[in-house]
Order: sequence, then C-alpha cells, then structure tokens
Amino acid sequence: MQIIDTQHNIGELVFLITDPDQYPHLVTGYLVRNDGIRYALSMKGSETYHYDFEIISEKDIIKALSE
Repeated sequence: MQIIDTQHNIGELVFLITDPDQYPHLVTGYLVRNDGIRYALSMKGSETYHYDFEIISEKDIIKALSE
C-alpha cells in the first residue's frame, strides 16, 4: 500500500497563482499519475486539474487589486 501525501485537502478553498482575479476554488479530488498528483479544483460548475506549485492557500491581495 502506498500513502499519498497531499499539500491540500478535499473541501479546502484555494487560489491559483496565475488567476489575476484570485477567485476561490474548492479542492474536490485528486488525480494520481506516475508523474505526480494533480488536484481537482472546482469553481462555478467546472472542474480543472492543477499541480501543487500552481496553488496557494491564501488569496494574493496585491495581485487581485493590481489587475
């Protein structure tokens, strides 16, 4: 059995570092592949997959205000 260590938990609200509006996304699942874990993030009825280095736990206020 393999234990998967995740940086973000299902049900957690997170933000994408590339999102200039800093909208919250909900972690809804994980996609485990040979090259690593991708996080399923949901917002406004759609689900997208992202690596942990694309995700932050707190809103980037400066980015949200500067756009």
